[in-house]
Amino acid sequence: MTTESKQRTLIETLRFLQEKSEAAESSCVLTHDEASQCYQATYSSMPELQTNSEVLNDANNVLSTLIPMTSSYDLSKTVLTNPKFWSLFTYLIPTMDVQMFTTNFRLVFEVLLNPSFKNHETSLVMICKFMQTKRIILDTLVANLSSLPLETSSQLIIDTIICISLYLESLNALSKFDRHTAALVIPETCLHLVDCGWPNIVTALLLSKNRDVSQVIIERFIRNKRQLCDFMSAFKLSDYGKTTLSDRLFNAVNNVLPTINNWMYEFNENANEEYIDLLNLSFLQAYDIITFLENPSLSFKKSFSEQLLFGENPFPLYETLFRVSDELHTFFCRNDKNLKVNPHIPCLLLNKEAFIYALMDNQLKLWIDSGSKSKEDINSLLTLLPVILEKVNRILSSEKSPSSPQSHLTTAGSPSVSSTSLVAFSQSKSNLNKTLSIIQSLTYKTARQWQLDELKSTHYKKWARHMSGFDKLLSNQVVDYVTHQRLLQLQKGAWVYAENPLDSNIKVPKLYFLVVSDNHANLLIREFNTKQDELPIVEENKIWKNNEERSNIPIHSSYSSANRQENNPGKTTKMQDKDVPRRETIVIPLKHIVHFEKRELNRHISNDKIFEDEKSSKNLVNLVHTTLYTEAKLSDKNRKHIFKFYLDSKEAAYIWLDGLQLISSSKHKADISGETKKQIETLIDLRKNVQMIYLNIDDDLELSEVDTDDEEFDLETLKNLSTDFFYE
Repeated sequence: MTTESKQRTLIETLRFLQEKSEAAESSCVLTHDEASQCYQATYSSMPELQTNSEVLNDANNVLSTLIPMTSSYDLSKTVLTNPKFWSLFTYLIPTMDVQMFTTNFRLVFEVLLNPSFKNHETSLVMICKFMQTKRIILDTLVANLSSLPLETSSQLIIDTIICISLYLESLNALSKFDRHTAALVIPETCLHLVDCGWPNIVTALLLSKNRDVSQVIIERFIRNKRQLCDFMSAFKLSDYGKTTLSDRLFNAVNNVLPTINNWMYEFNENANEEYIDLLNLSFLQAYDIITFLENPSLSFKKSFSEQLLFGENPFPLYETLFRVSDELHTFFCRNDKNLKVNPHIPCLLLNKEAFIYALMDNQLKLWIDSGSKSKEDINSLLTLLPVILEKVNRILSSEKSPSSPQSHLTTAGSPSVSSTSLVAFSQSKSNLNKTLSIIQSLTYKTARQWQLDELKSTHYKKWARHMSGFDKLLSNQVVDYVTHQRLLQLQKGAWVYAENPLDSNIKVPKLYFLVVSDNHANLLIREFNTKQDELPIVEENKIWKNNEERSNIPIHSSYSSANRQENNPGKTTKMQDKDVPRRETIVIPLKHIVHFEKRELNRHISNDKIFEDEKSSKNLVNLVHTTLYTEAKLSDKNRKHIFKFYLDSKEAAYIWLDGLQLISSSKHKADISGETKKQIETLIDLRKNVQMIYLNIDDDLELSEVDTDDEEFDLETLKNLSTDFFYE
């Protein structure tokens, strides 16, 4: 046939189709013979398509009209299995109207995915392989999507997204009966979508305020993409031998640091040799590694090169990449049901490549900041990944818009994204940027704190019913420990003044030595002329200046509250220091001390002037020196004064005043200093954090509300944690 005759045949075929369509009251479906003749007319014109634009246009018009008029049976049985159809369809794509191309593509794949038609599986295999080699179909869909204005072409945008989703759905269907072909085609398709900029395009549409567009992205595209990821995670490269994916993986690995010298390259390879058996990777890990290593951003490569050059311990790149890939897949699997509830999840999933890059950048930073060196160190760092992902998820979830009465309304026909979610989707761009910012700025200290908080939360949820008793137990133990520490300090003794050292009328204030007796029952006090280089000796209820005095002075000269009562039977046993003979030991039973009072005295020295209270100096500047004293008053239950002394530092104040309150039998302990209270709270928290680590959180804890034996047993488990615990 000549070119003219072929063109006439096309024109006659088009006229026949138009007349057939106009004559039908509803949609027209051709008979098998009619459809066969029309397709044959278009196939015969293929040689002239490259040279004759008129034939090209006529063939385009015929095919665009013919496909919708062909029965599903004929499409599935004869048309879609014919390579000539796909060659013609592919060649005509550049001349097709966007609407017609999208409509025909959608129709073809909806027929393909109907398992009730014949040649269903054969057609799927052939078409998926064809589209793998002829990228123009997928490229055209993505290009059309990027150029369509959302305001005027929303339905066409939805149809285009559905077309791409149908192709992914066909790949999922292929994986059910021909895994080998699927293993070859699926990874390449996913990589090609990244190469042609699909993530950026679909993210922009997801972040639009168009509910229908957002809905189709989540319910059609993301659902199918997640299933493809599940498939890729289930198989290893070694299961399929040499593939395009494995070739691209090895090429990416070999070019990860093209600018570094041979020494640095070998240094990196040696550090990662135990992780470099790439054929044991899953398809999903290989895909993630390729997208990471081929990322055009240079920030990670720059930091990694510097770490190889200047660091003593090279960063285990491959092991980290493998784990990042696995943890992200687990994270997205766990949040499959939250795509509408947490709109940031779809946005993160669509931008997984940027997510991986941020996590890898952060892991390198944590490796350097923590001074990690070994395999054990990287394993420890990698345990932070799920913690970081869940923490970021909670941060973004807490910032989503609150529910409204209309948040669950849907359009007729099918479920839709809620109106509240639409507002959240419009905020997801900032959430995506915030996610990347949080990860990039995350420090090692903060990450470990998140991990500790996560561990505590997990344990508390499991052991919540028993925590009250456990907290009380730990609190008592910590208070006992702090009391013991204070007692040790009190038994060392301290030099104090018995008169205000800031009083200008007192030239030399009296100096006393305070100490708690060996039996913890008494407070011992003795006056000295000056501080000694060596502390006095304490024996029973006596304070000796030194061993020489202890040897020379008879025992009967000791002075205590007991012999004072004998000498003064009509007086109280509460001792006044002014009534005690010099150089004798004052013995005050701790059980008599009930109330503790303190007052801070400040001396500010500025411009040769001394101010003994804060009011007189609050407006001064250029303070050169500040001296702090604490006045301490001890009283009995009737608030009758027992003893007053002055301490010369804050540390001495909380050691002695807090220590005396802790070891005394007084119930009035409200005046314990904030420093000591903070120390107790910190130690309780430390004890709880450390000891809760040893609780079992893997097994389910089934506790009956009426089974008191189980409760007692589990409380005993908590109590046992507090044994054999030592502070350093």
